[in-house]
Amino acid sequence: MSAFPEGPSDRGSVTERTQLLYEEPLRDLHARLEAHGARVHGYRLDWRPSGSPHGATHCVEIPLLLGSEHAWRHAPMLGDLGWSEVDAVGRGMRAAWAAFARTGGPGPLPALLVALPR
Repeated sequence: MSAFPEGPSDRGSVTERTQLLYEEPLRDLHARLEAHGARVHGYRLDWRPSGSPHGATHCVEIPLLLGSEHAWRHAPMLGDLGWSEVDAVGRGMRAAWAAFARTGGPGPLPALLVALPR
């Protein structure tokens, strides 16, 4: 939630709002899907680019997966990292997503991804 301006009706810290708007609904969806026989995997991205005012925020995975240095050169969520550092982290993320697409299982996750408990 750190990438979104706090509104007048928002209550609680960024962590509390993140749990309320993302983690709890996703945990509930995960449980409901599993209850109906689906195989479900989830992860949380804990990557916090140095110098970023947002930390590990919603959408920070997008430059790790898509785009170029030119496309993301002014993105505040990437802080003061050089593109070579962003791309190095992105290689791990892209490898994890590609492995999932190939096998249907999460396989080993890079350190920046945390598997969500079942």
